[in-house]
Amino acid sequence: MDAQTLEETRSALEEPLTTSRLGGKAGRLLSSRSPFRGRTHDGELAAYVDFLIEDSGMRLGVCDWGYCVYRTETAACMGDERGTNPLWRTESTCVSCANFAVTDRHRPVWQARLERNLALIADQRLDEASLVLAKTRIAECERILSDLSATEESHGQAASRKPA
Repeated sequence: MDAQTLEETRSALEEPLTTSRLGGKAGRLLSSRSPFRGRTHDGELAAYVDFLIEDSGMRLGVCDWGYCVYRTETAACMGDERGTNPLWRTESTCVSCANFAVTDRHRPVWQARLERNLALIADQRLDEASLVLAKTRIAECERILSDLSATEESHGQAASRKPA
């Protein structure tokens, strides 16, 4: 990995490890297991990120709609040992993938996609196949946005239960 790619991967990986709002299948897993959730970036986090990148060989894919905590054996996009398959990597594919994580940074993408598809189903000229597709996309967006909100609420509830 070249130095710039390594630094971008390191920076991108820190966000899902520390954020309190995560969605997607891998996001829910990271959220439940990360000891760094809600913490600031420190030496312990940096050492853990180094371990993930160097020792585990983990790769992180970054796109407008989320992160791919890439593992070949669970890749819904049918990627290979080199990484994700760009031909199959779409919002809909990622939503169903065990490798997918989304943070609050990606919320605007999912909100805009939801609004576009809500506008589509309001159009009486839409054929049945397109209507079904738009409704499927609406459900995907609502699931991601709900994940982000639920994570936020559960984090807030956990914080309110801590002794003062």
